[in-house]
Amino acid sequence: MQEENMKNELGTLQIAKDVIATLTAYAATEVEGVEALNGNLSHDIIGQVGVKNNCKGIKVALNGKKVTVDLALIVKYGYSISKLAESVQINVTNAISNMLGFETEKINLKFVSVDMADA
Repeated sequence: MQEENMKNELGTLQIAKDVIATLTAYAATEVEGVEALNGNLSHDIIGQVGVKNNCKGIKVALNGKKVTVDLALIVKYGYSISKLAESVQINVTNAISNMLGFETEKINLKFVSVDMADA
């Protein structure tokens, strides 16, 4: 597990890739029209489970304080995938920036399925 280490006069701060993946999962599933990650975890479930259980479908790469995320998503039927992609990328970028102070290099999305339950 790669971590980003930051030091200041008070000590060292380590941020694990799992933290970034968890934050990414939550931010992505907040977007209306995203049913779940490829690992079948919805926004409601992500709020209730531990870190190690919600990172399926997410790959995080760190380059200093720059982050690249690969994310596999399931979309709800009837939503525009191109609009969803932009909303997810913005939401994830904002979450990473606001909560971690990191810059996102890329947010790569792969839509792997359409949930037809409400069709």
